Amino acid sequence: MLHLVLITIRPVQAVQPLHGTVLVVVDQATHGQQRATDRDIQMLGRLGVGQDRGDGLLGASDFDAVFFDMDGLMVDSEPEWLQSEIEVTRPYGYTWLDEDQIACLGGPLSRVGEYMHEKCGRVETPQYFTQKLIDTQAAKMRGNTPTMPGAVELVRELQSHGVKTALVSASPRNIVDAVLDNLGHDLFPFSISSDDVERTKPHPDAYLKAAEISGADINNSLIFEDSLTGMKAATSSGAFLIAVPHLVSIDESAKVRVIKSLKQLSFEKISQLHTDFAVSI
Repeated sequence: MLHLVLITIRPVQAVQPLHGTVLVVVDQATHGQQRATDRDIQMLGRLGVGQDRGDGLLGASDFDAVFFDMDGLMVDSEPEWLQSEIEVTRPYGYTWLDEDQIACLGGPLSRVGEYMHEKCGRVETPQYFTQKLIDTQAAKMRGNTPTMPGAVELVRELQSHGVKTALVSASPRNIVDAVLDNLGHDLFPFSISSDDVERTKPHPDAYLKAAEISGADINNSLIFEDSLTGMKAATSSGAFLIAVPHLVSIDESAKVRVIKSLKQLSFEKISQLHTDFAVSI
């Protein structure tokens, strides 16, 4: 049985050319060593071995960055959003139902304000309803908002392997910061809110900005989303998408996969997905 060992003398960008890198093949049966042939190197290149992962180690090629949505993806905030929407519309005699929440899922909040404006008899401006909803939800998020299963664990595992991450939300800054007060502001190196871009989701601007800040190629980045609005932003950015939908359904495609929970994933599985995005999850 052959074991392949990469000895790195100085960082390299790819297997070919192997400037400053010696590839040694160790024969476990004889304990002999020999320099790898060009054929060996080409084989490893096809397997993705030998690329610089940014941590001084050589291994399987990975996504440039992985970006996470917030509401319904990182934190289980949808019940709080539902309660906030009920509280905002109740004084106007409107009963907010599940179908209303589904219609407004993923925002943007300006659209939710317009929706409430229509449903509540136009007695207040859309801007009033938007701000009232933001203030109501921010107050709730300052409490202990539960995280989605496997979310924080996956973020920390990816980061431990040197993967760049960021939180990218369609919520305004005060709600994002309220959530991070609970999660820990050190969980992500930075976050993007709707206040940080001219056009929030479903436009791709927030993800494009996250990629720019990270120094990542958006076409070689991975995004996690749960709402149709967020999924549209992700796919239009050019990134790969793993959807964790609830209340909505989505079809898989060449750059879109669907899972039930973040607990299904690990750094190893995501590395496999980078090599073959159709691999079984």
